[in-house]
Amino acid sequence: ARASQPYTLFDSQNRYAKDNQFDESTATGGSTTYLPNESSVQMSVTTTSGSEVVRQSYRVFPYQPGKSLLVLCTFVMAAGVANLRQRAGYFSTQNGVFFQKTSTTNQFVLRSYTGGTVSDSRTVNQADWNGDKLDGNGASGYTLDTSKAQILFMDFEWLGVGSVRCGFVINGEFIVCHTFNNAN
Repeated sequence: ARASQPYTLFDSQNRYAKDNQFDESTATGGSTTYLPNESSVQMSVTTTSGSEVVRQSYRVFPYQPGKSLLVLCTFVMAAGVANLRQRAGYFSTQNGVFFQKTSTTNQFVLRSYTGGTVSDSRTVNQADWNGDKLDGNGASGYTLDTSKAQILFMDFEWLGVGSVRCGFVINGEFIVCHTFNNAN
């Protein structure tokens, strides 16, 4: 259980236009469209290899010793198809934690750069999550549908060796789907 007073480090919304706190890059036919009625940005790619859209904040949020961190983000993903990778989370090209759908497989990823190269070796498929798998058979009874609006959360312990809990907020309930343990 979290026992802290929330303090906002960053808040983003696309209320009247694309939030200008984000860098946006596209490649090989990738594009974005602001959807004013949804206050959101639709990111689209083509079937051409290398088609890509990346939206990430300009800000970097450094670790603060002795403090845990809670990250919340919302998304809707396209239907899973072969060779399509979709990601949402708290990450860069070198480090972080994120949820991804690769083709039709849902996964949580803990990315690290400790060895001098990027490693996504701690990628865990939905079937292997160590919490509620959100497959209809878990404690919540819910089934994850990424084609619908989702609230993703990631909860980090401090000092680089703590646990990272990942999950979704559904009907106001924080449902832990997978915990990456880093101690020892």
